[in-house]
Amino acid sequence: MELGNSFTVRRARAAGFGPGAMRSPRLAAPFHGVRSRVEPTDVVGWCRAYAAKMRPDAAFASLTAAQLWGAPVPAAAIRVGVDVVTPHDTARVLGRGVRGTQYADGTVEVVDHEGFRVLSPASTWVDLAGVLDFADLVAVGDFFVTPPFGRTDARTNREELARALALCRRVGGPRLRAALDVVRVGPLSRPESHVRVLAVSAGLPEPVPNLRVSPLLMFDLAWPGCRLGLDYQGAGHRSATQYARDLGRVDLARREGWELVQIAKADLYEHPFDLVGRLRSRLADRGALVRVVQASKVVLPRP
Repeated sequence: MELGNSFTVRRARAAGFGPGAMRSPRLAAPFHGVRSRVEPTDVVGWCRAYAAKMRPDAAFASLTAAQLWGAPVPAAAIRVGVDVVTPHDTARVLGRGVRGTQYADGTVEVVDHEGFRVLSPASTWVDLAGVLDFADLVAVGDFFVTPPFGRTDARTNREELARALALCRRVGGPRLRAALDVVRVGPLSRPESHVRVLAVSAGLPEPVPNLRVSPLLMFDLAWPGCRLGLDYQGAGHRSATQYARDLGRVDLARREGWELVQIAKADLYEHPFDLVGRLRSRLADRGALVRVVQASKVVLPRP
């Protein structure tokens, strides 16, 4: 009998392997009753290992589901093990490395994805209300409703998010409703979503995500009425070659009649009020209507 890379102890015993073999140092024990030939190091590895013992009525949920879909969850929220959901009229799954929850009939959608039973994108988004803050609920929502680069179809849409929310009977409903009002098609990264959340909560006009103004120029965020664009410079912009290209984008924007503001991680997460001040000044100079908002009302995203 071929056991595969991950298997249950019960299945191995049925294949003729004794207790000593199950205690071999060459085997990892990621979950109770499961052995793996390779120690899991990422979400796919953990899910493959747990799938060896997963009940047929169970599905991966919450942060585990979000990672399987590729959603941009904060690194600080990622935990070892898996999140698993089961119907409310069955036993909740328990055990080392397993975070079990339950759902009421008809409140979630389970689909097959990459060989796993997992909550649908819309149900996953709703399920994240208990573990993500407002800015990251918007970022994950943006991710789900925005088609991947090079494709025209998104993983879900705002209407499906609204339907999943209407079925929601979990903690975080008000925060989800507020986040849904801010979810937009377009942002291609978590920081882009965070900049938009910060700007809007601070009383600035809402920017347009990924606006192309010429065949050679597209801004991460833009205020077309003011001809002001913004680019977020992530880790990939640190090389000398990319730095030169970024400077060239400033000149290209100027030739097109636009001003380009380039920001980095520190601007967004360490000095957000300074960033808001810079944007407020440039937008006001260009005739935009900006509101005064109490500092306590401003949403400060976390890295």
